[in-house]
Amino acid sequence: MITTRCLSDESELIAWAQLCAECFSQKSNPPPPEHFLDHFFNDPWKDINLIFVSFDNESRKMVSSVRIFRRALFLNREIYHVFGLGEVCTLPSHRNRGIARDLLSYAIRNVENSANIEFGFILHAADWVRPFYQQLGFKSIVSGWSSIRFNDHFRTKRKIIVKLAPLSLISEKATNLNISVSKFLNGAVSRSVEYTSSWIQSECNNRVLVLVQGNEAEDNNSSNVVSGESVLAYCSIQECRPHGHNKFQLIDFGIDHHNINLSDDKSSMRRPESLDFDISQSLALLLSNGIPLLYPLTAATGSFEVIIPRPLACLLPLHPPTNSQYQQINEMDAQEDAARTVNEKPAYSIDLEHCEDECWMVRPRAATTDEQFTNICIWPIDNF
Repeated sequence: MITTRCLSDESELIAWAQLCAECFSQKSNPPPPEHFLDHFFNDPWKDINLIFVSFDNESRKMVSSVRIFRRALFLNREIYHVFGLGEVCTLPSHRNRGIARDLLSYAIRNVENSANIEFGFILHAADWVRPFYQQLGFKSIVSGWSSIRFNDHFRTKRKIIVKLAPLSLISEKATNLNISVSKFLNGAVSRSVEYTSSWIQSECNNRVLVLVQGNEAEDNNSSNVVSGESVLAYCSIQECRPHGHNKFQLIDFGIDHHNINLSDDKSSMRRPESLDFDISQSLALLLSNGIPLLYPLTAATGSFEVIIPRPLACLLPLHPPTNSQYQQINEMDAQEDAARTVNEKPAYSIDLEHCEDECWMVRPRAATTDEQFTNICIWPIDNF
């Protein structure tokens, strides 16, 4: 006989984490129990009463899990509180018996009438399991991704530079930088400083690429970026699998909207100045100069590809200027440019229609509309 309930207290967390690790042990890179414990303790909105499990009364063992996450998402520039579903799994020995379906239904019934949740439920599901969630009232939403191929470093003046820095040193600034971008993206998580300092810091291994200006741009010691005041933008990158193909994904991004123009004017091809450049140039600087810092072998190949959310890709000029055009555009840097080897290739090229991710699914409340699910962009680092 199978019974379902939420965890009674944190003393059951280790058994629950071991269950999740065993359920996902067949993955190519299986997460250990510590991964699931970190996911719980690094979540500032964690709730032990939102971890639901099924027990096999005969073996007195946990056999299935569902965890509900509390999140706030930007939708049409407004904030909606939602429930996220994650760590949904069942032991191989107990699959195909309807246990996960019954547990999910039980968990949803227990929380769906919460007064402070305006949106409903959201989750990320593999292709093969989406029909299962559709039976429970979930529907797929599309997240569009574009591809940028970099042929060369995007150039800038000496007073702006890309470097590696610990996120822990700039967590408050990074939170504000991310919100400056995410508030314009449907589905992005509305972050707090505590969330950045715990969840995001853990997911990126406390290492981010930062775009800095002023005196700190002349200091290659990343530990000297202590206040975050000089940080104009930051991002996190992960290598796409399989390895070895010079392909990466932008998993987090933020900019200083006070010093960087958020305009989507694609005709602007003026070379970046210290405090007078736009979001497209900032992103190009971070990616083209930052990825070789993270992956030195990539720099030797001369080119690489980055997958970024389509709403961001639409802000980048499709035909960026070449280095020789930069010389004509900005005569103030003529001496610096003359010393540089001129490369007639544009710094990057863009495939806007790269791919569609339909693995995000929602079970919305009646008050929401389909328009709220267009141009969805949820940063991969926020996945639960």
